[in-house]
Amino acid sequence: SSSMKLPVLKRVPRKKPTWTETNILNQLEEQYFNAIAYATADWYDLDRLKERFTLLSKSFELLPISNIIDNVLCIKIYRETKEKSEVFIFDDGAVIFWNVQNDDEKLILNEVNKNYFFFFDNQYPKDLINNEKEIMNFIETSTVSTINNDIIKLNRQSESEQLLDKYTVSNALALSVKLGIWEALLDDEVEFVADLANRLKQGKHIKIEHGLMQSKSGELYSLKHAVNLSH
Repeated sequence: SSSMKLPVLKRVPRKKPTWTETNILNQLEEQYFNAIAYATADWYDLDRLKERFTLLSKSFELLPISNIIDNVLCIKIYRETKEKSEVFIFDDGAVIFWNVQNDDEKLILNEVNKNYFFFFDNQYPKDLINNEKEIMNFIETSTVSTINNDIIKLNRQSESEQLLDKYTVSNALALSVKLGIWEALLDDEVEFVADLANRLKQGKHIKIEHGLMQSKSGELYSLKHAVNLSH
Protein backbone atom coordinates (compact mmCIF):
# COMPACT_ATOMS: atom_id res chain seq x y z
CA SER A 1 0.00 0.00 0.00
CA SER A 2 1.15 3.50 -0.69
CA SER A 3 2.13 5.71 2.21
CA MET A 4 1.30 9.37 2.31
CA LYS A 5 4.21 11.65 3.02
CA LEU A 6 3.75 13.86 6.04
CA PRO A 7 3.84 17.53 5.05
CA VAL A 8 6.32 19.82 6.72
CA LEU A 9 4.59 23.10 7.39
CA LYS A 10 6.91 26.01 6.74
CA ARG A 11 6.41 29.09 8.84
CA VAL A 12 5.35 32.22 7.04
CA PRO A 13 8.17 34.77 7.39
CA ARG A 14 7.25 37.51 9.82
CA LYS A 15 6.64 40.89 8.24
CA LYS A 16 9.49 43.05 9.43
CA PRO A 17 9.22 46.83 9.61
CA THR A 18 10.38 48.75 6.59
CA TRP A 19 13.34 51.03 7.15
CA THR A 20 15.73 53.31 5.34
CA GLU A 21 19.46 52.93 5.83
CA THR A 22 20.79 56.05 7.50
CA ASN A 23 24.20 57.63 7.45
CA ILE A 24 25.74 60.77 8.91
CA LEU A 25 24.59 62.91 5.95
CA ASN A 26 20.90 62.01 5.98
CA GLN A 27 20.85 61.97 9.77
CA LEU A 28 21.78 65.64 9.69
CA GLU A 29 19.39 66.49 6.85
CA GLU A 30 16.36 64.34 7.69
CA GLN A 31 16.97 63.62 11.38
CA TYR A 32 16.14 59.95 10.87
CA PHE A 33 18.09 57.39 12.88
CA ASN A 34 18.19 53.61 13.20
CA ALA A 35 17.10 51.35 16.04
CA ILE A 36 18.58 47.86 15.54
CA ALA A 37 17.53 44.78 17.53
CA TYR A 38 19.46 41.53 17.92
CA ALA A 39 18.84 38.36 19.90
CA THR A 40 22.15 36.52 20.38
CA ALA A 41 21.70 34.11 23.30
CA ASP A 42 19.19 32.54 25.69
CA TRP A 43 20.18 35.03 28.37
CA TYR A 44 23.01 37.20 29.72
CA ASP A 45 24.62 37.65 33.12
CA LEU A 46 23.81 41.35 33.58
CA ASP A 47 25.86 41.70 36.78
CA ARG A 48 29.06 40.64 35.02
CA LEU A 49 28.22 42.74 31.97
CA LYS A 50 27.69 45.74 34.22
CA GLU A 51 31.16 45.28 35.70
CA ARG A 52 32.66 44.84 32.26
CA PHE A 53 31.12 47.92 30.66
CA THR A 54 31.99 50.06 33.68
CA LEU A 55 35.67 49.34 33.00
CA LEU A 56 35.60 49.02 29.21
CA SER A 57 35.51 52.61 27.99
CA LYS A 58 35.16 56.15 29.30
CA SER A 59 32.75 56.73 26.41
CA PHE A 60 30.21 54.35 28.01
CA GLU A 61 28.00 55.39 30.91
CA LEU A 62 25.46 53.13 32.62
CA LEU A 63 22.12 54.92 32.89
CA PRO A 64 19.45 54.08 35.48
CA ILE A 65 16.02 53.80 33.87
CA SER A 66 13.79 53.21 36.88
CA ASN A 67 14.08 51.77 40.38
CA ILE A 68 11.63 49.00 39.46
CA ILE A 69 13.30 47.97 36.17
CA ASP A 70 16.05 45.40 36.71
CA ASN A 71 15.92 43.24 33.56
CA VAL A 72 18.08 45.51 31.43
CA LEU A 73 21.32 47.47 31.26
CA CYS A 74 21.14 50.85 29.57
CA ILE A 75 24.40 52.27 28.23
CA LYS A 76 24.81 55.82 26.98
CA ILE A 77 27.58 56.34 24.43
CA TYR A 78 29.27 59.74 24.25
CA ARG A 79 30.43 61.08 20.90
CA GLU A 80 32.10 64.20 19.59
CA THR A 81 29.01 64.86 17.47
CA LYS A 82 26.88 65.18 20.65
CA GLU A 83 24.22 62.91 19.13
CA LYS A 84 22.38 60.67 21.58
CA SER A 85 23.26 56.98 21.39
CA GLU A 86 21.95 54.34 23.77
CA VAL A 87 22.09 50.58 24.05
CA PHE A 88 19.61 48.39 25.94
CA ILE A 89 20.92 44.96 26.94
CA PHE A 90 18.15 42.66 28.20
CA ASP A 91 18.73 39.70 30.48
CA ASP A 92 16.89 37.39 28.06
CA GLY A 93 19.69 37.70 25.48
CA ALA A 94 18.57 40.65 23.33
CA VAL A 95 20.43 43.88 22.53
CA ILE A 96 18.81 47.02 21.10
CA PHE A 97 20.95 49.80 19.59
CA TRP A 98 19.65 53.35 19.23
CA ASN A 99 21.67 55.45 16.78
CA VAL A 100 24.90 53.57 17.49
CA GLN A 101 27.86 53.69 15.12
CA ASN A 102 29.03 50.43 13.54
CA ASP A 103 32.29 50.27 15.49
CA ASP A 104 30.51 50.66 18.83
CA GLU A 105 27.85 48.15 17.80
CA LYS A 106 30.48 45.54 16.91
CA LEU A 107 32.36 46.16 20.15
CA ILE A 108 29.27 45.71 22.30
CA LEU A 109 28.06 42.63 20.42
CA ASN A 110 31.51 41.11 20.81
CA GLU A 111 31.42 41.74 24.56
CA VAL A 112 27.94 40.32 25.22
CA ASN A 113 28.76 37.23 23.16
CA LYS A 114 31.83 36.29 25.17
CA ASN A 115 31.25 32.91 26.80
CA TYR A 116 31.87 34.05 30.36
CA PHE A 117 28.69 36.15 30.25
CA PHE A 118 26.60 32.97 29.73
CA PHE A 119 25.42 30.52 32.37
CA PHE A 120 25.52 27.86 29.66
CA ASP A 121 27.02 27.95 26.19
CA ASN A 122 23.78 29.31 24.79
CA GLN A 123 24.80 31.57 21.93
CA TYR A 124 22.71 31.39 18.76
CA PRO A 125 24.34 30.72 15.35
CA LYS A 126 25.67 33.91 13.74
CA ASP A 127 23.66 33.42 10.53
CA LEU A 128 20.47 33.08 12.56
CA ILE A 129 21.31 36.18 14.61
CA ASN A 130 21.79 38.28 11.46
CA ASN A 131 18.78 36.84 9.62
CA GLU A 132 16.40 37.60 12.49
CA LYS A 133 17.66 41.07 13.44
CA GLU A 134 15.18 43.91 13.06
CA ILE A 135 15.80 47.52 12.05
CA MET A 136 13.44 50.45 12.44
CA ASN A 137 13.83 54.16 11.77
CA PHE A 138 13.13 56.66 14.52
CA ILE A 139 12.82 60.41 14.70
CA GLU A 140 12.49 62.96 17.50
CA THR A 141 9.36 65.11 17.49
CA SER A 142 7.52 67.60 19.69
CA THR A 143 4.40 65.41 19.73
CA VAL A 144 3.49 62.40 21.85
CA SER A 145 5.73 59.35 21.35
CA THR A 146 4.18 56.82 18.99
CA ILE A 147 4.86 54.37 16.16
CA ASN A 148 3.32 55.29 12.83
CA ASN A 149 3.95 53.70 9.41
CA ASP A 150 6.90 51.73 10.82
CA ILE A 151 8.53 54.95 12.07
CA ILE A 152 9.21 55.37 15.79
CA LYS A 153 8.43 58.94 16.83
CA LEU A 154 9.93 59.99 20.16
CA ASN A 155 9.00 63.08 22.11
CA ARG A 156 12.11 65.19 22.65
CA GLN A 157 10.84 67.39 25.50
CA SER A 158 12.13 65.29 28.42
CA GLU A 159 15.24 63.09 28.29
CA SER A 160 14.07 60.95 31.20
CA GLU A 161 10.67 60.36 29.60
CA GLN A 162 12.28 59.65 26.24
CA LEU A 163 14.54 57.08 27.88
CA LEU A 164 11.46 55.31 29.27
CA ASP A 165 9.85 55.43 25.82
CA LYS A 166 12.98 53.90 24.29
CA TYR A 167 12.95 51.19 26.96
CA THR A 168 9.31 50.39 26.15
CA VAL A 169 9.97 50.12 22.41
CA SER A 170 13.20 48.20 23.04
CA ASN A 171 11.32 45.69 25.16
CA ALA A 172 8.86 45.09 22.31
CA LEU A 173 11.68 44.77 19.75
CA ALA A 174 13.52 42.34 22.03
CA LEU A 175 10.44 40.11 22.28
CA SER A 176 9.95 40.28 18.51
CA VAL A 177 13.49 39.17 17.62
CA LYS A 178 13.41 36.46 20.29
CA LEU A 179 10.18 35.14 18.77
CA GLY A 180 11.84 35.05 15.34
CA ILE A 181 14.77 33.07 16.76
CA TRP A 182 12.49 30.55 18.49
CA GLU A 183 10.38 30.06 15.37
CA ALA A 184 13.47 29.40 13.25
CA LEU A 185 14.93 26.96 15.80
CA LEU A 186 11.61 25.13 16.10
CA ASP A 187 11.40 24.85 12.30
CA ASP A 188 14.71 22.99 12.25
CA GLU A 189 13.50 20.49 14.85
CA VAL A 190 10.15 19.97 13.08
CA GLU A 191 11.93 19.18 9.79
CA PHE A 192 14.15 16.62 11.52
CA VAL A 193 11.22 14.84 13.20
CA ALA A 194 9.03 14.94 10.07
CA ASP A 195 11.81 13.38 8.00
CA LEU A 196 12.15 10.52 10.49
CA ALA A 197 8.38 9.97 10.50
CA ASN A 198 8.22 9.82 6.70
CA ARG A 199 11.05 7.30 6.51
CA LEU A 200 9.36 5.12 9.13
CA LYS A 201 6.06 5.23 7.21
CA GLN A 202 7.91 4.09 4.10
CA GLY A 203 9.27 1.10 6.01
CA LYS A 204 12.85 2.25 5.76
CA HIS A 205 15.42 1.19 8.31
CA ILE A 206 16.59 4.12 10.36
CA LYS A 207 19.91 4.16 12.11
CA ILE A 208 20.40 7.10 14.42
CA GLU A 209 23.33 7.54 16.71
CA HIS A 210 22.45 7.75 20.37
CA GLY A 211 24.43 10.96 20.70
CA LEU A 212 22.37 12.65 17.97
CA MET A 213 19.09 11.79 19.69
CA GLN A 214 20.44 13.09 22.98
CA SER A 215 21.53 16.27 21.24
CA LYS A 216 18.11 16.79 19.61
CA SER A 217 16.34 16.10 22.90
CA GLY A 218 18.58 18.65 24.59
CA GLU A 219 17.88 21.26 21.92
CA LEU A 220 14.12 20.81 22.28
CA TYR A 221 14.36 20.99 26.07
CA SER A 222 16.48 24.15 25.89
CA LEU A 223 14.01 25.76 23.49
CA LYS A 224 11.08 24.86 25.74
CA HIS A 225 12.94 26.20 28.76
CA ALA A 226 13.78 29.47 27.01
CA VAL A 227 10.16 30.01 25.94
CA ASN A 228 8.89 29.23 29.46
CA LEU A 229 11.30 31.75 30.99
CA SER A 230 9.85 34.50 28.81
CA HIS A 231 6.35 34.09 30.24
